[in-house]
Amino acid sequence: MVKAYALLWDSEGVATLTKGKVIEGMFDSGDSFFDINEFKPRMLKKDFGVYPFYMLRWDCVHPEKEFNPNFTPDKEIDPQTLKKTMSLKVLGNMLKIKKEVNKLVWLIIGLAFGAFFAYVLVSIMKG
Repeated sequence: MVKAYALLWDSEGVATLTKGKVIEGMFDSGDSFFDINEFKPRMLKKDFGVYPFYMLRWDCVHPEKEFNPNFTPDKEIDPQTLKKTMSLKVLGNMLKIKKEVNKLVWLIIGLAFGAFFAYVLVSIMKG
């Protein structure tokens, strides 16, 4: 899972900068999936690093390659329908999306294991 940003075009003159996650070649904006698997992202420079940046249309699953998107309707599936399709229980076994464990959980597990190991070492040295 990689944090990324997208400029989501609502119309020809209005766009929204959204933050999301890239999971196995799909940009998850919270309510929509966009297929970015074969697209090389531009990079967005923020205060604490550089993040992948995509230009997306609200009605197209694939990213835009130009700053001025053409708003003709696509014959493809729209992003909201793609997210609903991927979340169906029937397709859940066919389309696996890895769910990553939060890094804080791994930190807590590591600290607990380290504390247990330290306790064992101290009890062995004492007695």
